Amino acid sequence: MWLNIAYAAALTAVSPLVLHRMIRHGRYRRGVGQKLLGLSSEQAAQIRGNAERTIWLHAVSVGEVNLLPELVSRLEKQHPEIALAISSSTDTGFDLARKHFGDERVFFCPLDFTWAVRRTLKNLGCEQLVLAELELWPNLIRCAQEANCSVQVINGRLSATSAGRYQQFAKVLSSTFERLDSVGCQDNSAAERFVACGVSPDNITVTGSLKF
Repeated sequence: MWLNIAYAAALTAVSPLVLHRMIRHGRYRRGVGQKLLGLSSEQAAQIRGNAERTIWLHAVSVGEVNLLPELVSRLEKQHPEIALAISSSTDTGFDLARKHFGDERVFFCPLDFTWAVRRTLKNLGCEQLVLAELELWPNLIRCAQEANCSVQVINGRLSATSAGRYQQFAKVLSSTFERLDSVGCQDNSAAERFVACGVSPDNITVTGSLKF
């Protein structure tokens, strides 16, 4: 609950800037409903089609979206019975995802409010949440676990600076790292940092970079 309050306070604080950019530059207008309220049942049904199982893949922006085409292609071939839902957080990432994967299964990732992420998880009927590189949203990861949806990180990277910042807030964030079911890291250094932040060593594999 306190995270929702913190997010709401932060959103309120930056709202004048957001409104200015919406009006003047047309930014942040797209997907407002999905971002604030989560994915509706109608939108989720379009993504799921006739599939009974869903994997949700999230890529923050362009760089992360570009990691997904080969993975999505393999999942489609190996598990054609599973629906794949792809989300992004930015306009450019969203547009690129639609170009790669089609309009019907791409959506804007909800902000990390419990009601928005719970609605999205429930309506999609997710059994797995796959995060490209690292998108550390405590409510999203906790709500996924509560919904019996496993959480995986692919192409995981974690710089020394970022790891240090996360560790400064270990009382708040260590449980989020502990909830990650598996992390595929780019290299051994990243793996060590994920462990230092709270991920179980048993849940970490060094896979190398998906770009190669």
